[in-house]
Amino acid sequence: MDQSPLVTTSFMSSLLTKDPMNAVSYILEQCCLYFKADGAFLYRQEKEEGMFHSSFEHVNDSRFYPLPGIQWYGKPGEIHNVSSLFPGEEKAAAVMLPSEKEIIILAGHNCDIEASEIAGLLPILEACTLPLRQGPKSYSSRANREERIRRQQSELMKIMKDARLTRIDLLPAFEMICNTTIETLDTDRVSVWMFDEARENLQVEAMKERGDRTVDPPMKNLPRNAFPAYFSALENERTLAVSNTTQDDRVFELSEAFNQPNNVLAMLDIPIICGGEMVGVLCCEQFDRSRPWDFDEKAFGTSIADMAAFITEHVKRKEAEMELERIAFYDSLTNLPNRHWIEHYLDDEIQKDQPFAVLYMDIDRFSAFNEELGYRVGDQLIMGITRRLKSVLHGRDKLGWFHDGFVVLLHDPGEGIHLHQRVSHYLQQFHAPYSIGSQDIYVTVSTGGAVFPDHGDSPATIIRHAHRAKTAAKQNGRSQFRFFDPEMDQDHLAYERFQLNLREALDKDQFELFYQPQVQASTGKVRGMEALIRWEHPEKGLLPPALFLPLAEMTGMIVEIGEWVLQTGLAKLNELENAGYTGLVMSINISPQHFEHPSFLKTLEAALAQSRVNPSQLLLEVTEQIAFRQESRTVETLREIERMGVQIAIDDFGTGYSSMKYLSLYPIHTLKVDRSFTKDLLLKDKSRIIVKTMIELGQSLGCEVVVEGVETAETADYLQGIHADMLQGFYIEKPLPSALLHEWMRDQE
Repeated sequence: MDQSPLVTTSFMSSLLTKDPMNAVSYILEQCCLYFKADGAFLYRQEKEEGMFHSSFEHVNDSRFYPLPGIQWYGKPGEIHNVSSLFPGEEKAAAVMLPSEKEIIILAGHNCDIEASEIAGLLPILEACTLPLRQGPKSYSSRANREERIRRQQSELMKIMKDARLTRIDLLPAFEMICNTTIETLDTDRVSVWMFDEARENLQVEAMKERGDRTVDPPMKNLPRNAFPAYFSALENERTLAVSNTTQDDRVFELSEAFNQPNNVLAMLDIPIICGGEMVGVLCCEQFDRSRPWDFDEKAFGTSIADMAAFITEHVKRKEAEMELERIAFYDSLTNLPNRHWIEHYLDDEIQKDQPFAVLYMDIDRFSAFNEELGYRVGDQLIMGITRRLKSVLHGRDKLGWFHDGFVVLLHDPGEGIHLHQRVSHYLQQFHAPYSIGSQDIYVTVSTGGAVFPDHGDSPATIIRHAHRAKTAAKQNGRSQFRFFDPEMDQDHLAYERFQLNLREALDKDQFELFYQPQVQASTGKVRGMEALIRWEHPEKGLLPPALFLPLAEMTGMIVEIGEWVLQTGLAKLNELENAGYTGLVMSINISPQHFEHPSFLKTLEAALAQSRVNPSQLLLEVTEQIAFRQESRTVETLREIERMGVQIAIDDFGTGYSSMKYLSLYPIHTLKVDRSFTKDLLLKDKSRIIVKTMIELGQSLGCEVVVEGVETAETADYLQGIHADMLQGFYIEKPLPSALLHEWMRDQE
């Protein structure tokens, strides 16, 4: 339980020296000081259903009088705005005590009351008001009753200060409550029961008998459906006080199973209520004799039950806070510190002004591992690397995981050869393979490093520079290590400018489609063309797609660019149709991101409707990478494309996964043999065998085969001889801008 800053050791000691009335007045006085209130009032309910009226007050200004009576509909512990009760006051707040018999009100222009700070006071104030309440006549003498009440006050305050209440573990706190309640109420056994997750069974959490003897409970489980009258009484009454268990219908169901075997003749069972619902029960039992439960005893038991509720909520809150901290600062897969934790830690290290180094290690081709082997294998690989790196952590070095790589913090990194030895210590962990299931996987990492204070004076800067060094290492050929260099910042700025120019290129219509013709191998007749994007850069001139499409994929702009290519290519096809070049097929490449985008099918359908071309004249080229991943979704999308009447081609066939599975599973109309197989076609027997086999395979599956990279007449003649369907390459024609395409088409006639 988080105690209020007001509840100090000196404060508690002062209360123990005062009689109940003075203790209440003292608390109200301290509330005025601490919460900056001009008036503090304790309202009490004198009759069961009556109004609440002020019984005690501490005021610094007479403007509050006369004090009004109030009706109350809130729950214990809730803070309510009651400024309407005090005209002219800007702030007034009221909180009901756990007993539901008293309300504390604080008012004043500068009053500032917080739930977390007032919560610790409520059980204490409740204990102080116990002797002031009117209750049934005690079964003991007045002197004994007064002594009992003083003891209750003292014990309650001791409990409030006990360190066991602030722990995460509930058991020590519940055991302390049981021990204290046995002694204070002079009863034979006290236990704490809590509901299970289904809220169908009460289960014993702690049980103590007189003499601090630990006992095995007579029953460890009370099913709700077995004792309906008992559970109904608990839920409908604030306290279930039974003076004689043999004569009370509310607990008659417990007689045979619980009360008679233990000779329990009196019970005081009090619900433990959290958030307005019962979560457990505090049970006080008397053996061998009946016993009337006095008002102050029921009030004390209620305060103890409320304390148990407060402890339970505290533990749940602490557990929730710990879970939120884990989510906020640790990766869910590796349980390693994430970027937020690392940045906080680095901030503390920077304050110490001691040198350290940050290594940023990125697994080369990790996305390919996921696509080829599956994400489960990828996760197991990450966990394997985590275990290996953790096992070799040096001294105070720390290991973290960001969303795209491992981070190692090197303490006392040294310089020169010593620093490189420290780095090499971790990089060596990637030399041996990682065993995942029945296979060994070899991985390499591209690693960047940054050193404090040489490469930055803030966590964000140091991490960013290590990341940039990692990117430079990857661009340098992978499986490399580089320290940050200021020139990398200039390269990054150029990259960012290029990214902004990409957006400007789309907005200012700087992209252009070139068209490379495709001819029938047997006749040389033009059958179609492939649309290929170019960027007319205002400074760099005409740029091929390899220089900007990877950036478009990284930034997500590939989707917008893909939509532009679809619309522009289909518009050109419509233009050719109107010019008399009918029946041509337009091939358009679709990127994986565009293909998997939720709006892709709608975009395709809209582009076809706008162009008014026959859907069968559109051939969408997808890569083997698309065909291989997310199988069920891929099949659904490809079949929907086929239902539209659009043809589908596998581009760069033979360079990727080449799985026979997707050739039989997916609706594919065309295979495009990659140019890498044709460049050595006339020089290598293996190349000729591979190309011939792919042509025969495609045709046997009912697919048309287009061979790319046809550069010479000899290559074209050979492909014609082995019955290729379509040819594409510089021998036929290089990609032509839109303006020259019509002229080339006329020449072919």
